[in-house]
Amino acid sequence: MKSFQQHASERKHQEASFDKLYQDYCTYVGRKKAKHGDASRSSIDIDACRAHYNSMLIKDTVGRSTASASKLVNKSVECYTQDALSLMDKKDDSSFEQGTKASEPANPESGETSESTVPQTNRIKRKRALLQQETQEPWHSLTLALIDAVGVNGVKKPHIPPVPTNMPSDHKALFKHARDCIKEYLNGGSKETILIKDAMVSMSSVLNLFASGMDSYFSEVEMEAAREACLRRGFEENNAIVQVLSPLREVLQKRGMEQLQHRVISLRGEVALRAAEGTTKPGDCLRQQVLMVIETLCTLIMDPPYGTAQASEADCLYQWKTVFSALKSKNITIHTGEQILNASKVVKKGLQLEFGDMAESGRRCDLFFRSGAVELANIEIKSPTQSGSVPICQNRKNVRLNRCIQLALEELGMEDATVIGGDIVGYLGYFYSMQKFGDIHVCGPISSEVVFLPTNAAELEDFLDGRSLSVIFNFLRSLDELTVPATNLRLKRELRLARGNMMNIVGPRSVTPPPKAKRLSQTVILTPTKKRIEINGASRSS
Repeated sequence: MKSFQQHASERKHQEASFDKLYQDYCTYVGRKKAKHGDASRSSIDIDACRAHYNSMLIKDTVGRSTASASKLVNKSVECYTQDALSLMDKKDDSSFEQGTKASEPANPESGETSESTVPQTNRIKRKRALLQQETQEPWHSLTLALIDAVGVNGVKKPHIPPVPTNMPSDHKALFKHARDCIKEYLNGGSKETILIKDAMVSMSSVLNLFASGMDSYFSEVEMEAAREACLRRGFEENNAIVQVLSPLREVLQKRGMEQLQHRVISLRGEVALRAAEGTTKPGDCLRQQVLMVIETLCTLIMDPPYGTAQASEADCLYQWKTVFSALKSKNITIHTGEQILNASKVVKKGLQLEFGDMAESGRRCDLFFRSGAVELANIEIKSPTQSGSVPICQNRKNVRLNRCIQLALEELGMEDATVIGGDIVGYLGYFYSMQKFGDIHVCGPISSEVVFLPTNAAELEDFLDGRSLSVIFNFLRSLDELTVPATNLRLKRELRLARGNMMNIVGPRSVTPPPKAKRLSQTVILTPTKKRIEINGASRSS
């Protein structure tokens, strides 16, 4: 009976033999491609590759156990062929053949040690085969230049591709803006982070109306059309809310804050009594929500939880969440506490598979809204002490996170989905829309109103004019309009996936198709970060 050490040694030998077989096959495919010059992948004779692979397999499995041979036979030749061709697209033929030499065991008699430039073949290359879409050129090269510019790869002078001539005008404008931002970042001594953030927004197919200088890349007509596309007339108006607030404003002006709070509590009791008796009036639901918000704000002003100190980010987040919770529908849930946005996790995974220089984990967010498992919008919050470039960088980050949400909705089937996001600093905030604009996307203010939560009696009097509260309510109502179609599309998608998985069980397994070219409208670029990888059992930062 074999010992544990014998089993481990045999398994290690089998794995090494399989890696050698894989590398030999990659070399064979590389020679086939070199023979055809710069021809496309379709010029490679897959049948000939398969025959060669099978012949290698037969030689390699002679004398092996049945289980070991079966393990090799079950591998997909199509997957390996496409994998090898993908590597050939990145390297020339000579470096490919040199880099894919078999990692032969060391010869102790001669004192030589073998070298292999593919130490992680069975992990990185097979993992990359999971990539479904590849960024098309020249956007792929521009992304590599950005990754090099921020120092992830340690490249001091990255190659920045030139502006192409055969590109649609709106794509060319975004490309030129991103390219100029990267060049200015590299040439400037201060290394302005905003420049890199602006570049990533443009590379995410977004014309950001909050960025300065965009009128240098787009015509005046295009900029005006983009502003009109984002703006929603009457977004800061809601007559039902004004009718509830107008009497309360008079109470505040004549009798003061404490009497206002008593009046609000009394009105809430009247609405609750009608609900208990079954004699509710039209608009009682909205009336109760608005009164709940005003009562909360009165408590915040008269007895602030943080005392006389400056409100922290957590304090502001709590108050905004309380207001949102009072006005939202039951179909929407609110998530805080630096939770990961799933839509960003999917995007990060794709970037990591393609470029290898992105951490796989998604981005953590301050506050986002969901309907079931469908994410609807994200809001970033900073403390009132933040100023300068911090709120600007926050906007660029949040624009890309809401693009991730929009991309996830589009993949569900909502082709023209509009996502409304927001940025908040302290108790001040603004909302903006993200939507299709021709073949790209545009992000701009949805209203000219800067919303606020009052922190004293004078601000509360202005708040009771209803404009800020109307914007907040209309924002939440816009999210509610997405809940039913988004949830239905997600349930249909889950059913399709379940049926597909069942077919893989009862029928032949499908072969993973080669990566498709990713259109600019399908691209989102998140901040590249250094990640930790394992090489030969040791961990180091990449």
